[in-house]
Amino acid sequence: MYYFGEYDVAVNPSRLSEVNGRAEFSLDPRTGRPMIGTAASLRLIVRCFPSGIFVADATTYPLPWIGSEALGEAIRQEMDPIDLDGHRGLFAFHWEKSSQVPPPECAALKNRLSRKS
Repeated sequence: MYYFGEYDVAVNPSRLSEVNGRAEFSLDPRTGRPMIGTAASLRLIVRCFPSGIFVADATTYPLPWIGSEALGEAIRQEMDPIDLDGHRGLFAFHWEKSSQVPPPECAALKNRLSRKS
């Protein structure tokens, strides 16, 4: 995790429910980072960014975890697992969709995410 530095977006429906307004991509006041809690938001991120990684620890993934079955399904459908060579406690997935044409809402999302603390 040290190699990657700070995360860009937290996928955590439980934390999102603790934030005033509970809107997807709200900033977590504890971290200053945006949070999402739905499969639709995760799929939007995958469609807006041509490549990326998703990292989760063993306490939150695989199911049952703090997310929903829909989130787990989005991860399985949109991403490929990364072999962590036997490292226990972490799961990692990546996506590479550089040939994909991003939907129009990506401009607003990228602008919103670039303003994070």
